[in-house]
Amino acid sequence: MQPGIVCRSGRAHPVVHRKNRNFEQLDVYRLSEQLADGIWHVVACWDSFSQETVGRQLVRSADSVGANIAEGSGRGSCRDRRRFVRTARGSLHEAQQ
Repeated sequence: MQPGIVCRSGRAHPVVHRKNRNFEQLDVYRLSEQLADGIWHVVACWDSFSQETVGRQLVRSADSVGANIAEGSGRGSCRDRRRFVRTARGSLHEAQQ
């Protein structure tokens, strides 16, 4: 059996070696950055009223997805990482609305 880290849930997770801990290599992070860039480009074409109201909130929520993934990857415990991933998921849902 491979060594792993056991979280509070009791599930074993494989040990992540230092070289693989770079969040920028995660597909989910790359996709979140593509989403944020796309939203920035769309909102930039809106009139100023739309940009300053719903556009500003949409851009913030889209940017928050990648930011929370990045911050969570630097946390030391499974519980902290999960919290940031859940926050990223919430921001993604907000951006989809």
